[in-house]
Amino acid sequence: ERRGADVEASAEALAVGCIKYHELSHARGRDYTFSFQRMVSLKGNSALYLLYAYSRQCGILERAALLPHLSPPSSTTATATTSSSTSSSSSSSSCSSSHGSHCSFSLPPVSVLEELYCPSAVSSPDSSTPSPCSSSPATHARALALCVCGYPEVLDAASNTLQPHLLCDYLYELCSLFNRFYESQLVLDTHRPDHSRARLHLVHASHSVLCHGLRVLGIRPRRV
Repeated sequence: ERRGADVEASAEALAVGCIKYHELSHARGRDYTFSFQRMVSLKGNSALYLLYAYSRQCGILERAALLPHLSPPSSTTATATTSSSTSSSSSSSSCSSSHGSHCSFSLPPVSVLEELYCPSAVSSPDSSTPSPCSSSPATHARALALCVCGYPEVLDAASNTLQPHLLCDYLYELCSLFNRFYESQLVLDTHRPDHSRARLHLVHASHSVLCHGLRVLGIRPRRV
């Protein structure tokens, strides 16, 4: 009986989240055609698509927790809060949006991401050996990293202009890039712990941003 009640409550929460996101994802003042299929699609710009990516992230982080030697060191992951300054060379990024005043999200330093994903490009830029960045997995990782680091600007823009669809568009792009990143490589590779730690940095950062963005939209992050 309790399980049935939990399932019903989860279904209701997901339905409310889908409705909220569907409404907020359209620009204010513009007409649109309501589509139930689009609202609950797992392959388009919908709450379920975002929550599916969230579920994937949760699964990776849970498995990583069972492998301590693969977990990224906490010292290289920083918390971004609502302060008044940002710095690309620092590991902390900030946003001034009042919506995030009681929330935080973590971003790894851009320099760390570059060294983790493109080591040869950093150490020997003139080398004749093709850079790892030219390969598909590294390209997906870098694109995701750049998207993650752009979150504070998007959050400020959506808040200052009162256009939540900007945040929805960003989160959809974030999840699309994450799914490509996830599908292009093995995140938890016990035979290559350094690579796994680098990828976990990115999974943790994108997970934190996605959770924060969903909460700003009034949607509770939950697995599907």
